[in-house]
Amino acid sequence: ILTLTQPNNGNISTNTIIHSLLGIFCLILLIILNKLKLKIAILLPIIITTIIGILIKDIQLPSNIISFPYNITASMFQLDFTGVLKKDFIPIFILIFILANIDTSGSLTGVIYKENQLQNKKITNDDELSLKKCMIADSITTVIAPFFGTTTCGVFTDSLTGISTGGKSGLTALTTGILFILGLFFTPLIIITPSYAYAPVLLYVGILLISTIKNVNFDDIIEFSTVIISASIMIFTLNIGLGIIAGMFLYPCLKLLSGKKHEISIIQWLMFLISIIFFIIYPY
Repeated sequence: ILTLTQPNNGNISTNTIIHSLLGIFCLILLIILNKLKLKIAILLPIIITTIIGILIKDIQLPSNIISFPYNITASMFQLDFTGVLKKDFIPIFILIFILANIDTSGSLTGVIYKENQLQNKKITNDDELSLKKCMIADSITTVIAPFFGTTTCGVFTDSLTGISTGGKSGLTALTTGILFILGLFFTPLIIITPSYAYAPVLLYVGILLISTIKNVNFDDIIEFSTVIISASIMIFTLNIGLGIIAGMFLYPCLKLLSGKKHEISIIQWLMFLISIIFFIIYPY
């Protein structure tokens, strides 16, 4: 909820206090509306908080509401493969591959768990097939995105907001995509949305995800401690992939040291080796 404004000499500015209070208000309103099962429970608090920001003159209204999208031809298809042939690129390639893969698989797993929880279902083979399809779709968009000069596409846990309001099919994602395209023409209006209006939504997504911790075997100290340490690293580093990769390293280590190496699968050993490479080449 706290804004990026840094206090000077330990003094917290009035704006920081106001932004924080508005962020807390937005989060509380969001939770209440979701408890009342309103379909617009995610969007309405953002709109209300933004309007409050306008009324207190913390946000300036744009001179134009509608504008044409930015010209992307300057970056479209401007690919440079010369760097790929350099040996220095290898660590970067491994790093991007690991982060993209781990971020996607971790986010998808969390989303699937939460969806089944909302529908009182258990993980089935159909979910594993769906996970595979999602990974393929993510891989395709990751390859295509650079051709249009955009950042790497990926799966985000924000999808839980759609699931929590009843989204159960690809139609939800399609509708979201169409709205994003239309949003390009309303960029001046959209960008005035302050961080204290949309940050609470991300916190709410975290609240939805944390409920899946009940699936952890608390009787197994190795599994439990791995989860807690991984989650803590995610929180303090703001990096989901880094937390998961730490868990990939820690779990086999704990199993090995406790004399249970027979419980470690080949895939887990492979992930363990990848995690070692990751920590060696990670740009600290």
